[in-house]
Amino acid sequence: MTRLLAQIFRPTLAQRFLLAVRQEGLGTALRKAHIFIGMLWRGEGRSALNAGGALNPAPDAYLQNIWQQLAQGGAFHPAPPHKGGRPFIAIIGDLNLPQCRKYRVEQLAQFWEGQGVACKFAHYQDL
Repeated sequence: MTRLLAQIFRPTLAQRFLLAVRQEGLGTALRKAHIFIGMLWRGEGRSALNAGGALNPAPDAYLQNIWQQLAQGGAFHPAPPHKGGRPFIAIIGDLNLPQCRKYRVEQLAQFWEGQGVACKFAHYQDL
């Protein structure tokens, strides 16, 4: 039971919970926390980090080398809250192929604009 409490009350999880409360509301954040605690209780919600913050030994094939380097370099972090009010998405695709441009990129951009998300797209070679 003490180990479960140590896994639940980590500073990183508290920060994630507060971020979820700000972005999605208290009800959704509590629902997510309830699901996560249930997974921990059943032994399903294991993390790559233990409660002490040290890495658990993982098999070499668990993550490819690039993902391990990104994780060790601190590349994975929560996105900062939106300052302008509206989120923004950048879509990168092959705009030289008409079917890709029309049925993937432009339709996806229209979908996100309809959801209230600012969206721009660009050809992958222009980046």
